[in-house]
Amino acid sequence: MAKKWGKGGQNVGTLDHCGMRMCAVSEEQQGMPALPLEVKTEIVRHLSQHDLVGLASVSRAFHGTALAAIYREVVVEVGERGPVERSAVGRGTVIRSAASWRRFVGVVRERRTRGELVRAVRILCLPVGVKRCESHYFVQEVLPLLTQLREFRYHIRADWIPDDVYAHLPQQIALIDMPLKPIVAARKQKFLIQELLCKTYVCKGALHQYLRDISACSWELRQNLTKLQLHRDGMSHSFTPRAVNVGQSLVVTQYMIDNNLPQPDGAIRDFAVIYGDLDTNFWDFLKDIGPLENLRELDISGADFRPSDAVTVRNNIALRHVETLSFTNVNEIQVLPEISYEVSDMRWLLDTHFRQGFLPSIAREFRNLRRLRLDYKEAVRDSTPEFLKELAGAGVRLVEIDLMIRWDKSRALTETWESTTERYVQGITAHRATLNKLSLLAKEELNYFELHKNIPAASLSKLARCENIQSLRIYGDSLQNCGGDLLEAFPRLKYLDLCGREAAGPPHLGLYPAREAKLDNWYRTIHIPVRLAERITPLRFVRINTCLFECPADGPVSPCPQGFDRWFERRTRVSMADD
Repeated sequence: MAKKWGKGGQNVGTLDHCGMRMCAVSEEQQGMPALPLEVKTEIVRHLSQHDLVGLASVSRAFHGTALAAIYREVVVEVGERGPVERSAVGRGTVIRSAASWRRFVGVVRERRTRGELVRAVRILCLPVGVKRCESHYFVQEVLPLLTQLREFRYHIRADWIPDDVYAHLPQQIALIDMPLKPIVAARKQKFLIQELLCKTYVCKGALHQYLRDISACSWELRQNLTKLQLHRDGMSHSFTPRAVNVGQSLVVTQYMIDNNLPQPDGAIRDFAVIYGDLDTNFWDFLKDIGPLENLRELDISGADFRPSDAVTVRNNIALRHVETLSFTNVNEIQVLPEISYEVSDMRWLLDTHFRQGFLPSIAREFRNLRRLRLDYKEAVRDSTPEFLKELAGAGVRLVEIDLMIRWDKSRALTETWESTTERYVQGITAHRATLNKLSLLAKEELNYFELHKNIPAASLSKLARCENIQSLRIYGDSLQNCGGDLLEAFPRLKYLDLCGREAAGPPHLGLYPAREAKLDNWYRTIHIPVRLAERITPLRFVRINTCLFECPADGPVSPCPQGFDRWFERRTRVSMADD
C-alpha cells in the first residue's frame, strides 16, 4: 500500500503517531502536579545527576523538586568515584572542572533563590585552573547567599581561605570542616554547631584559642556538639611518622629535665617549655568549653596524652554517649617529677612509679561504644588489650575494631612478641558476638624506619572464633601458613584487605616488578583472589596491597577501575560517619 505524505515530505502516519504521543504526554503532565511532594522526592532520589538536569529543564511538574535535588548537596572534587558515590542514593551534585565551578558560582550569585536550596557544600579538592582569588570570592560573595547551609567542608590550603571566613558563614551552619582559621571578630548572631572537624591544626595554643572562640560564638556548644575531630598537621608534628626524635622520650623524669633540657626562668615556667615540644596539656581545652554532654564521635590524631588527663576527660566528656572513638598517632607520656636521680632499670620504674594508663582509666565510662580505632603508643608497656577487656567487662560490645600494634626493643623488657599478640587476640575475641569489621596490623619501629611485623599463626588462628566478621584487614605475609583455613572460618566475609607487598607470595610471584606498573601488578596477583573466591563463597572484594579485585557471585574475578580505593577503605577501616 502506498504511503501517504504530508507537507514537507513527512509521513502522515508518523505525524499522527507523534501527535498522539504528544497528547498522551500532555495529559500525563497535567496529572503530575497532583502527585504528593513525597512521591516526587522519592522519584528524583533514584535519578542520576545528568537525568536530574534534564528533568528540571523539560518538566514543569518536577522542576522545583529536581532543582532542590541538584542544589541540595554540592561536591567539588577531582578523580573518579566509587560505586556507592556513583549511585543515586546518598550522593551530591559533583563538580570536577573549573568551568563547572565558575558556572555554579555565577548561577548562585545571579539567582539568589538557588542559594537557598543548598544544604551542604563539600569542597574536597578545587579543580585545576581555579585561582586563589576565586576561592576568596566564593567565601566572601557567594557563601553568605547560602542562607540554609548546614554543612561546610573546605579541604584546601589555609592561605586560600580568607581570615574573616567566619564572618560570612550562615547562622544555620551545623558542620564545619576546614583548616584552622582565627575568629577575628565577634559576631552579632551565633552558630548552631553540631559537628566540628579540624584536620590540619599546627599549634596547640592556636587550637585551644580557636575552640574557646568557637564556643563563645555558638549556642550551647556543650549540649549540641555531637562530633569532634582534631588532627594535627603531620608535616608540623614534633614526632617523626611514629617514633620520638632523638633526645625525646615517652618517659620524662626530673633528672632528665635537670640534665638534658634548658631551664626556663620562673616567669615562663610552663609544661610546654619544661618538656620542650611535647604538648602534654592537650586536653586543657575542655576546661574552657565546658563539659560535652552529647558527644557521639571523638577523633584525635597527632597528640600527646598523660595518664592524669583521664580525670579531665572523664569530668568534661559524657563518655557514656560516645559511639565512635579514634586515637591515631597518639603517644602517652609518663611525667615523673619525683624521680630526681638517674634510672637505668626501666622495668623497676614501670613497677614502682608508672601511673595507670590513660585508656584503662576511662574504659569503665563507656556504655554505647561501637566503633574503635587505635594507633596508640606507650613507654615500655601496652595497655590496649587491657582496655578492650575492660570495655567488655563494662558491657560494651564493639562492632568495628581497627588496631595498630606497635613494637620496639624497649617492649622486650616486659613481655615477648608472642605474649603481646596473644593478649591482643584475647581482647578482640571478647567482642566476638557483635564484631563484623576487624583491621589488625603490627609494625616494628627501628631507629630510622618501621616495618610490618608478622603476627604469629597461633594467635591468628584464634580469631576464627569471631564468626560474624564481614570485613577483614590484615598483613598478607602473616597469612602465608594459615590464611586459607582462617579465612574459611568467616562464613560472612565480604571484604578482604591483604596489606604489604609480601601479600602476593614469594618474590618470584609477588609484587616485585622491575618497573612499577599497575596492570602488571594486577596480572601478577590475580591468582590470589581467584583461589580465595573459589574457597570463600560470600567474598566480593579483595585487595592485594594496592590491587583491588571484584569477585562477583555470577562472573569471573576482575580488577576494579580507578576510584574504588576510598570506597573500599570505608568498608575495611573504622572511620567517622560521613567522613
